[in-house]
Amino acid sequence: NNLASLTLIDKKGSFTVGALHQYVLTGRLEEKKAAMPLNRATLPKGVNLISNVSCTGIDMKRRVVKLQDKREIPFDRLVLSLGLTFNYDIIPGLRESHFLNICNMKHVIELKTRVMKDIKPGQRILVLVCRHPYKCPPAPFEVAFLIEEMLRKRGLREEKKKSYVHITIAFPKKFPFAGPFPKIGQVYTKTCEARGIEMCRDHIIQSMDTKSGLSSVTFQNGKIRDFELVCVTPPQQAPSVLKPFTNKIGFVPSHYETLEVNAYSGQGIYAIGDCAHIL
Repeated sequence: NNLASLTLIDKKGSFTVGALHQYVLTGRLEEKKAAMPLNRATLPKGVNLISNVSCTGIDMKRRVVKLQDKREIPFDRLVLSLGLTFNYDIIPGLRESHFLNICNMKHVIELKTRVMKDIKPGQRILVLVCRHPYKCPPAPFEVAFLIEEMLRKRGLREEKKKSYVHITIAFPKKFPFAGPFPKIGQVYTKTCEARGIEMCRDHIIQSMDTKSGLSSVTFQNGKIRDFELVCVTPPQQAPSVLKPFTNKIGFVPSHYETLEVNAYSGQGIYAIGDCAHIL
């Protein structure tokens, strides 16, 4: 048999496309319909799926992947696609404060309830990008737009009324989508202006504290703002099991044409997806 074998390893038993979070947020899709069970996947011959088990290490000398259940999976070529983890602890007070993570489905469901039922007239909402880079660059802006639409339907976005709910989006850069996407950034800027969403550029969170239901956010520029609801895109990095492959910002550098991991060029090691820092 000259066919190559392929093994897929996933720590979860189901897969959810991140874009579906927004459908759940607005009530267009039920949570249970957003997840796709991996055991129902139709796989080609020669493809082996190992699910519900985590990778605990990669032995490059022996060329094996170590699993949580003590199994070792040998490889000739290896594709790293472990996504990202959230590093709340690099921002003082963040983990202990009240916030909703827009990348977490359970938090998105809570956000839906807060926006549709609990937010009161005159309150303030912050959508916060904690650090760059982060996965799915449009997501915080799209969430802000959806929150604005949901509140407008509740009659809480008429500026001259006391019931007006103020929405702010803060991010560390001077311009949304700085770099290769300037036109998209211009569209998002104009949309924020048209919808009355305050944009705070060059705002890097320094710390956060929550008391009596009010979250106080301190930025590195010295400004301090209070909000009743804070939605965050947390600081992100590749999982700790990939630390031997990562750069100083916590991602796996890979070549933009071949996707080979730079530190292991020519050795059949590749990085794709959110964990990769394509150079």
